[in-house]
Amino acid sequence: MRAGHCFTVELAQPFNQAMETFRKALAAEGFCLVSEVDPKAVFTGGIDMDEKHGPQRKLLGICHTQLASMMSTAEPEMAAVLLGGGVASQTPSGRTRFALQDPLVIAGQIDDMPTRQACQQTHQLLRRVIDRLILMGD
Repeated sequence: MRAGHCFTVELAQPFNQAMETFRKALAAEGFCLVSEVDPKAVFTGGIDMDEKHGPQRKLLGICHTQLASMMSTAEPEMAAVLLGGGVASQTPSGRTRFALQDPLVIAGQIDDMPTRQACQQTHQLLRRVIDRLILMGD
């Protein structure tokens, strides 16, 4: 599925198993998971991390090395936005939900054509990751 700013998918898998499925789907399309942040361990006070977000939740940093290289070569300042953001969270029913930033949101703000094309290609590859997750996750 695609909301206006991100792709979302829910897997009928417990959190740790779904994270492994996610890593495999990313790798199959040339992506790597470069960061996993437990918000409960990092954010103290001010940010509500109660049970409505599920007992397990991770903020994710995703990168496609080849496309990141292409983007930063075309526009060096793009290093500031090379990592795609995402979140994985366990639902109250025990499923795992992923939401991944859609690079087309960034592409709409960029005038440089090679960088815009790299964002569009990343969008297509992330769509394939979501499709793989749907096939692998249930």
